[in-house]
Amino acid sequence: MNAVERLIAFAKEEDGYLEKSWSAYNRKHAIVYEKEAGAGKDNITKYWEEIDKSMQGQYWCQVFVYWVFCQVFGTDMARKMLYLDTDQWKADDKWRDFYTLNWSENFKLNKASVQSSKVQPGYIVYFKNSKRVHHTGIVLNVERYEDGTGVLTTIEGNTASGSGVVDNGGCVRIKQYPMTKNGISSVANYGVPNYNLIEDDERPVIKKGYKDEEHDNNWCAVLQDALNKLGYRDENGNMLEVDGHCGNHTVDAIKSFQQINTDTVDGCCGPETWAAIDHALSVLTVNL
Repeated sequence: MNAVERLIAFAKEEDGYLEKSWSAYNRKHAIVYEKEAGAGKDNITKYWEEIDKSMQGQYWCQVFVYWVFCQVFGTDMARKMLYLDTDQWKADDKWRDFYTLNWSENFKLNKASVQSSKVQPGYIVYFKNSKRVHHTGIVLNVERYEDGTGVLTTIEGNTASGSGVVDNGGCVRIKQYPMTKNGISSVANYGVPNYNLIEDDERPVIKKGYKDEEHDNNWCAVLQDALNKLGYRDENGNMLEVDGHCGNHTVDAIKSFQQINTDTVDGCCGPETWAAIDHALSVLTVNL
């Protein structure tokens, strides 16, 4: 699983998240970690909660993108990948740090910006209106047809499910935009993160019969420990023995996890399931 695949799989888990109201947040700060509960129109999110609590209430499309990169790759690496550790990026205040126009221009300054003809999954799209760059998201997929047209699929924070670009919409949504031969008129540019800094994910596909000692690693044991921490059990309700052997009990726990967290329920832990486990562990950590 390469860096782009890891990022996309993690980001897709956020689809459907709703921003919260001040009243709900004041009653219980942890409400920001609920996907739908406490919904409001006040720009209160878990993304601000973890990146900068003092910014709660501010527009959050850019911080959503930043948060996803930080969760998948760690803050220090994310800042390097996004060119936020360069001389060109000298944040004067918090607004600059998460102002979409500044990010769009920063990618250009670092010669890491392209137009629609070269966009790829994992790039960051910057949308413009008649005045300026005003919204952003992560590119999930680019489908191109023989006639030069295509479809761009994104995931965006602080948007809505309506057609076209929607800023300050209050939720995380996967969206699609038709592409003409000339691209998309509402797109200013695409930022290209430096994925070359990241090594591919070495985690194997774990299925029934997998044994760590036969593969000279401990990934099955890591999986069993993660499932125990997340509260998933075998069909008898028992915790898994962390022995590095994927038997019936481990398969049962994988299926239980998949039924809630993935599109595929097959008892095999591949890239989609590993990414979902990463996401579930990140949520568990902040709630401890």
